Amino acid sequence: MALGNEKDCQHYSELNAKIRVTFADEYVSPDGMLPAHYQGMYVLALKMEMVPAEIRPLLTDQLVDLITQNGCRLDTGFVSVPYLLDVLCDNGRKDIAYQLLFQTECPSWLYEVEKGATTIWETWDAITPEGQVNLASFNHYAFGCVGDWMYRFIGGLDKTQAGYKHIVIQPKPHKDLTYARTSHKSVCGEIISSWKIQDGMMRIHAVIPPNATATIRLTEAKFSSVLEGGTNIQASPDVSTIIHDGNDISLEVGSGSYVFEYPYPTT
Repeated sequence: MALGNEKDCQHYSELNAKIRVTFADEYVSPDGMLPAHYQGMYVLALKMEMVPAEIRPLLTDQLVDLITQNGCRLDTGFVSVPYLLDVLCDNGRKDIAYQLLFQTECPSWLYEVEKGATTIWETWDAITPEGQVNLASFNHYAFGCVGDWMYRFIGGLDKTQAGYKHIVIQPKPHKDLTYARTSHKSVCGEIISSWKIQDGMMRIHAVIPPNATATIRLTEAKFSSVLEGGTNIQASPDVSTIIHDGNDISLEVGSGSYVFEYPYPTT
């Protein structure tokens, strides 16, 4: 569609829908189980949207069951681990994504940290729980893809246009996290997304560089209680659009430095 080839767009959209149905008919059982019953297979099927929307919850349940049966530990490799946490969050299981992130038993990211790692290993058990050092690379970024998710999901720094011409600031805190700060040096300048929860208040500091715009999404916020620079957002001259979406508020802003503050539930 971006190229103006509407006929091709319609053809491949219809083909895509048929492939999803055919894949589901051939490989997905009525309870959402795949013949290759592994975490990675469900991650890829969900990420690549290989099944119709109505049966995605079934595959998500199978993935969560496998993670739970594994002691809430991942069992994914180079191909699927980049999508694992996103797939869980996109399908309503943010709770499981955070449990995986905070896991300290092997295999997990924090297991490596607790073994003294300052780089990412090639294999999850490059050092075994017993202390045996295996033959593997100890500076092998593939599993470090979790950093991308942490930037976008915890730090809340993302984009909708190439070169960060339009930025999204949307932190998604967890009860065990009270602070995060992310920054990115884009072609327009440095972008900052920083947040802190203290004494029942959420404080978000966002810096949007020149020649860029941003959508700021405030979770668990209400119109009447959100301040920007000490002024209610409805009276702020720097906020162009305000949309109330369920328990969240979405704001459109231009370049500049912003500080949003509002009461935030801590339970």
